[in-house]
Amino acid sequence: MDATKPWKCPDNYWDGIFTEHVLEHLSYKDAIFAIGECYRPLKPGAWLRISVPDIDKFIRFEHLKDKYQRRPVAVSVAAQHFEHRSVWDVSLMMEVAAECGFTNIREIEFGCGTDEKLIKDQEVRREESLYVEAQKPNKEG
Repeated sequence: MDATKPWKCPDNYWDGIFTEHVLEHLSYKDAIFAIGECYRPLKPGAWLRISVPDIDKFIRFEHLKDKYQRRPVAVSVAAQHFEHRSVWDVSLMMEVAAECGFTNIREIEFGCGTDEKLIKDQEVRREESLYVEAQKPNKEG
């Protein structure tokens, strides 16, 4: 599946969507499209769970010193390595989710969330990631 193109699935089909460390590999334009496309196939009331590297954690650097030794290296990893094309903080992710029509948008912690079926966070990404969940409203309009 190409996250940057319309998905070949019906509207109101999926019970939930989990995405971990995918959106940062897309340009902002494509990532915003992908978040918007998540909205369409979700059933009303279903949840979207997003995890991406948290640029604020890389800038603060506190929990990443052992892994990266220097703050500029850490920020470079978040912004440029692994073919990253965008960086995210919680406020931007929440703003984009709201613009795409999601409600009940909130930052959540690693391993926590409203829909237990979507909690599939990888431990190796815990210290460097942000976690946001957003709900497709039960009724549109």
